[in-house]
Amino acid sequence: MKINFLKIGGSVITDKNRPLSVKSDAIDDLAVGIARYQKQSDCGLIIGNGGGSFGHYYASMYKPAHGRVYTDSHAAIIHQSVTHLNGLVVQALLKYDVPVISIPAVSYMKFEGSTLASTSKIIPMLLARGIVVSVYGDIVPSSDGFQVVSTETLFVQIANQLHKHSELASCILATNVPGVLDDHGEVIPHLSSLSGNVDNANFDVTGGMVSKVASAQELSKLFGSVSIVDGRQPTIVCEALDGAAHGTSVHTE
Repeated sequence: MKINFLKIGGSVITDKNRPLSVKSDAIDDLAVGIARYQKQSDCGLIIGNGGGSFGHYYASMYKPAHGRVYTDSHAAIIHQSVTHLNGLVVQALLKYDVPVISIPAVSYMKFEGSTLASTSKIIPMLLARGIVVSVYGDIVPSSDGFQVVSTETLFVQIANQLHKHSELASCILATNVPGVLDDHGEVIPHLSSLSGNVDNANFDVTGGMVSKVASAQELSKLFGSVSIVDGRQPTIVCEALDGAAHGTSVHTE
């Protein structure tokens, strides 16, 4: 089975400048587009969404003074906030008859020392049944507490688990800009290395655009290339899933 990965950036479905805000129309528009795409696609699909003004708001509020480990009580609040946002995405997809099931990272990922590892085979099992799998940036247990893990990092782990038995077709990162922008605001069509001219505006606790490019490069080792596209335009997102050239294509050198 071929598997597509789609990450919907938190900035696409929330306003990061307004805590706990939701762009309901954007979620609905994307759900309509994904539903149409999925009905004509024979590929499995994993959809991830970022924490936006939910997860990043609380993760920043409770950010540890030293290190990256959150207390149990703070981790629980962060988890609840990102689960709520993911629930809105899942509800929209279900409204348009997309058979989607959400799997929180805290239930199948953990840190073994400094290494993130999967503890379950539930995702490949669901994909084999034709279920669209929804994941999201979340907190993950470690030996001394909890750490925040981005959706892109989860994608790396899941793709590594799946690529031995499935064909990884495409990986799309949908953002609130047309692609990776240079310091003149122009889209960089192809990118193979991080450089000083990448605009890293809208920094968040999981790293901003530079971090997304780094994650895309890591994913490109498995997918060949990863596209960063404009998530505000569902048609572009779905065309990119089908292999059309949009936004910025990120690949390894």
